[in-house]
Amino acid sequence: SHEPPTDVVCETTDGRRLFVDPASHSYGPVYFKGTYEPGVTSVVTQLLRPGDVCLDVGANIGWYTTLCATLVGPTGSVHAFEPLLATFRQLERNVGLLADASHVHLNCHALGDTSGAGVLHVFPGVPDGHTSLADFGRTDAAAHDCAVTTVDEYLAAHQVGEVTFVKLDIEGAELQCLRGAGRLFAQPTPPLWIVEMALATSRGFNYLPDD
Repeated sequence: SHEPPTDVVCETTDGRRLFVDPASHSYGPVYFKGTYEPGVTSVVTQLLRPGDVCLDVGANIGWYTTLCATLVGPTGSVHAFEPLLATFRQLERNVGLLADASHVHLNCHALGDTSGAGVLHVFPGVPDGHTSLADFGRTDAAAHDCAVTTVDEYLAAHQVGEVTFVKLDIEGAELQCLRGAGRLFAQPTPPLWIVEMALATSRGFNYLPDD
């Protein structure tokens, strides 16, 4: 018998290359089909243009970070945020496979409504993509310290101009992030948003998607 590979460079249907684990519940489709979340990926591909400025909040291993980087090109920029160090290292590897990553800025911290320290919770038997700042009442999570800042503070510190596009998927902490991103709502042209809203995750932060 042969064990399946666990760390493979896969080519996507749009020509990118990514390290993935074929056994991953989330990223197995990249290995078998060359794609991931095809509906959302199609929308992002249609929306972004060269020169756009993107935030990938909850970047995980970099599917959307590398997609955005390819679409906006060196005249644009991508700012990716992944606070779990082990996943951040995978993100770094995948961005390193891009032909040009000079316009991609990687950040190993979380985004919230205030700056300070946070604790990430990694749940046994659950993919790392579901790591959260909430513990959801579980006592079996592994805790990992992380730094937290706000979108507004980040944009000011790095002198980022108007943002064109935001992908926000941070396992329930989305509303906290939005509360620290007032500058995006004050832009003359608001950014385009793709935001995960789920009852199961928002309840961990005591709010509902409608909020």
